[in-house]
Amino acid sequence: MAYSNSARVTSMPSATGSVAGLPASLVRRYGAEAAKVVATATCKRPTEPVAEGIDVTRAEFEYAITHEGALDVSDIVDRRTRIGLVESDRERAVPAAEEFVARLL
Repeated sequence: MAYSNSARVTSMPSATGSVAGLPASLVRRYGAEAAKVVATATCKRPTEPVAEGIDVTRAEFEYAITHEGALDVSDIVDRRTRIGLVESDRERAVPAAEEFVARLL
C-alpha cells in the first residue's frame, strides 16, 4: 500500500477564537491558543506589553501563572518568557511580574 500525502490539512479554525487583531508576537508564541491567553486574562490591558520595548503581553504573564504553573518572578521572567536573557529587559519586566505574583499567588 502506497502512502499518499495529497490530503494535508493546511489550516484549521481556532477553537478558542480569532487571532485577528492580537499582537503578532503573541500569535507567534501561542498560535491558535493566543485568543485563549487573552480571553482567560483577568488583568487590565491584557494585550499591552509588560514593559516598553518588550513584546510579551500582560496576558502572557498572567497565563504563565494560571495555566503554566509559574511560581515566582524568576519563573515568569527567566523560564516562561525568557525575557531574563537580556539583563536590561529583565530589569524592565520584573515590576510587572511582581505585580502578577502579588495578585495571583
